Amino acid sequence: MSLENARGMGILIVYYLIFNSWASKIAITAIKALMNNNF
Repeated sequence: MSLENARGMGILIVYYLIFNSWASKIAITAIKALMNNNF
């Protein structure tokens, strides 16, 4: 694996982790909103 490929993979992993945390925050917020509306 070349240095360029390793750097590209690192950037992809960082983006993936950022997107996952962002998506999970939205999901948690949506679930809380649904629970507040139901109860």
